[in-house]
Amino acid sequence: MPNDTVYLFIQVVVNTKHRNIHDAIRELQDDTRVRVSSNANVQVQQIKIVDLYTKN
Repeated sequence: MPNDTVYLFIQVVVNTKHRNIHDAIRELQDDTRVRVSSNANVQVQQIKIVDLYTKN
């Protein structure tokens, strides 16, 4: 089976006490865990959260 790279994007709606949304994004990125499962037709080889680099 050939390897391909697929990007799955998620939408997250938040309420935050952070004054700066970039702090909330960084906190979410640091604390998020993702599970993507293989199935009969697709074998997951590697999972990585691609950080969104934000201003401070």
